[in-house]
Amino acid sequence: MYKVFLFILFPLLLFTGCDDHKVVEELGFIHTIGYDRAESKEDDGQLHVTISFPIHGAEEERQTISSVADSSKEASIFLSRQTEKKLVSGQLRSVLIGEELAQEGFIDIMDTLKRDPRIGIRAKVSMVKGKANDLLTKKYPYYPELDNAIVTLLEKESKLNTIPDVSIYRFTRDYFDNGIDPVIPIITIGKGGMLSEGVALLRNDKYKTSLDPIKSRILFLLLGEFKMGDLPIKLEDEKTLFNFLSSKAKITVNVENLDNIHAFINVDFTGYLTEYIGTRDLSNTQEIFALEKEIATYLEEEAISIISIMQEEKIDNIGVGKYIRNKLTVENWETLNWPDSITTVDIQPRIKVKILDTGLIK
Repeated sequence: MYKVFLFILFPLLLFTGCDDHKVVEELGFIHTIGYDRAESKEDDGQLHVTISFPIHGAEEERQTISSVADSSKEASIFLSRQTEKKLVSGQLRSVLIGEELAQEGFIDIMDTLKRDPRIGIRAKVSMVKGKANDLLTKKYPYYPELDNAIVTLLEKESKLNTIPDVSIYRFTRDYFDNGIDPVIPIITIGKGGMLSEGVALLRNDKYKTSLDPIKSRILFLLLGEFKMGDLPIKLEDEKTLFNFLSSKAKITVNVENLDNIHAFINVDFTGYLTEYIGTRDLSNTQEIFALEKEIATYLEEEAISIISIMQEEKIDNIGVGKYIRNKLTVENWETLNWPDSITTVDIQPRIKVKILDTGLIK
């Protein structure tokens, strides 16, 4: 009897496996979505939505299709009509926002994505220098699996602190917090492939300006998010390279009245000096102390330049406003009208540098 049961059960299991495989082949798992502002005058105010999903067993590793629509949800209907696959978004990994659309604002898109229970809030968000459609439709000989390459690039560069690690969750969290403005990474199309190009500084959901990869590292020092990576520092007659960096940042605020607010960004910065070009004798402890002070001065000057950029654009991507808000009543906070009033706040970086090792052979 037992053998008869196995004889009947085994074919059923085989057929079930075949059905599951067939179902998977019928699905188009969207890995990347790109959003641009539609170009045509006839499509004024509409979105140009591009999606990319893998094709298993085909010569082309992936399929890319696009459509113009009034909203992202409407675009999904138009996109579905262009493929025999049933499009599903449960494996979405990356959301790309074109530069022009980023300048206009894109919170409606992010809100729609966040509300969709099928989409994970850890999907990464970034801005494309130029058009997202151009990046997704370009042929890359070195990136046969473009969707994976985008995620790998963003993860690698965020670990090296050249760009921030921004998910749908982090973006919407910072957007709805009136004490900080969001940041998103920038990627662009290079000659041989994709490149990370620093950080986009936003006011609410609108792209205002950017920081290059070097200044981005200084921003992460101020945020206390620098955990590893390299930081080249050029002094007047010296060049240094720090490695395996870490920083701890603490913001303190002194509010005398709404017209007299002082904020201090205290940063403890440590790292290994893996390269030094100069005339100092780094076997001398006093010389190391002097170098630490000069590097601290350099970093403070760079930090002040970033703060000046934010004050000029009336944005707060460091989150100073959160600490000021904690010192004020609700009425006074609303009167302050942050971040417009960031121009009147005295924000001072205070950076301490500790060289853990000079790398000298003793």
